[in-house]
Amino acid sequence: MFALIAGAGTVGTYVGSSLRAEGHEVALIEIQNAVANALPAGMTPLVIEGDATEPGVLERAGVRRADLVLAATGVDQDNLVVCFLARHEYGVQRTVARVNHPNNTWMYGKDMGVDVAISQAHIMSHLIQAEIEVGQLIPLLALQEGAVALVEETIAERSVAVGRTVGALELPSGAVPVALVRGNRVLVPTQDVVIHSGDRLVALARANQEQAVSAALR
Repeated sequence: MFALIAGAGTVGTYVGSSLRAEGHEVALIEIQNAVANALPAGMTPLVIEGDATEPGVLERAGVRRADLVLAATGVDQDNLVVCFLARHEYGVQRTVARVNHPNNTWMYGKDMGVDVAISQAHIMSHLIQAEIEVGQLIPLLALQEGAVALVEETIAERSVAVGRTVGALELPSGAVPVALVRGNRVLVPTQDVVIHSGDRLVALARANQEQAVSAALR
């Protein structure tokens, strides 16, 4: 795989180094000369200096043959432009974008050429909630343009689900349990698996069923 990364800061350099260690080809674009010169010796030959929002720079970096484009600059607008050009101008099949300001997440849609938007603030928020809030529904992933959601519910001690089997849960029609996390184990939620307090149930449901899923597990 050939990965083209816009932004050779901490995020871009780390991802690039990891991909190279796995045997993938990597190229980085960095606009700041000082940042490019400060990179480890092994990464320096891979850096193209220039503005990744300019088509000429992207082409010089090899965007036409890229399998993946990661927009990891510190500017949200630049990341959106890079993904838009990669997808709509050069036909790159997979694009990933860094979200710097959580309030800008709504802009990172399919129409902007973004397949996956990574917001560090939202990830941290979800991880914290998963650790400290028992009985709190955590949206994990929006699918099919937001019509379907993957959600997680931690089973509280007083939940009506405790002691019941997965098959006996009164989930809304169409909601499907896909995993049950118990301690360090991930169980397949078959019909006869008994639910314990502290279990984390992951379910696939329509986006408008999130509250109904939560109610059924509380």
